[in-house]
Amino acid sequence: MAELLVMAQDPPIPHPRAFTKGMVVDIKDDGHKWGAEEKPPLFRVIKVPGVPKEELRFLLDSPEDPDPNVVESLPPRLKKLEWDSIKYVSSINKASLISKIKDV
Repeated sequence: MAELLVMAQDPPIPHPRAFTKGMVVDIKDDGHKWGAEEKPPLFRVIKVPGVPKEELRFLLDSPEDPDPNVVESLPPRLKKLEWDSIKYVSSINKASLISKIKDV
C-alpha cells in the first residue's frame, strides 16, 4: 500500500540540508505514477506491500529547532535506510524495512 522514493546517490557537493543515500524523499500509495526523473540513478522506488503510507510517515520527519540558523545546519530527515542492505531491493515487508532504518 506504500511506495517509498529513496535517494540513491549522495550529492556531488556535500551540504548539511542535502538528501543523502538512503533518505526517504517521499511516500505515495501503491501504483503511484512516478515522474520521469524519479528513477535510477538518482532515486529508487521501494514498494512496501500491505503497509499504509501513514504508518511510514515518520520516515519523512525533519529535525526542528526554533533558531533558523541551526535548522540550516541540520539534515533534511531524522532517519534513513541502510543503503547497502536495500540498494537492490524493489519490494520489502514492514519487518525487514524497520530493521534497516537508522538515525541520521
